[in-house]
Amino acid sequence: MQKLARDFIYFSTAVDESTDVSDTAQLSIFIRVVDEDFNVTEELLDLVPMYGITKSADIFGSYEDAIDKHKLDWAKMCFAADGAPAMVGRKSWCARG
Repeated sequence: MQKLARDFIYFSTAVDESTDVSDTAQLSIFIRVVDEDFNVTEELLDLVPMYGITKSADIFGSYEDAIDKHKLDWAKMCFAADGAPAMVGRKSWCARG
C-alpha cells in the first residue's frame, strides 16, 4: 500500500460497518486509487474492530485513524456517499466535514 500511496493522484474510500460472529463491530475500509495514467486499483485498506458504541463519531474516528496510519493525503480524497441517512443527514460526520 505504501508504494501505491506514493503513485496515486486521487483516491476514494468505501466504508462498511458490520458485526462479526463474536458480536464485535468491524469497520471495513476499502480504497480505490487512480494514478496519473488513469489506472484504477482497489483493495482493502484496513479492517478495524470497534468495541462498545459505534456512533458516527466513533466510526469517523476509526476511519480518520486508518487514513492517517496509511499516510494518505486528505487533499487527494474524492468523497461520495450512497445517500444513506447516517451518511448525509445533518447530524452525520460527513455533513460536518
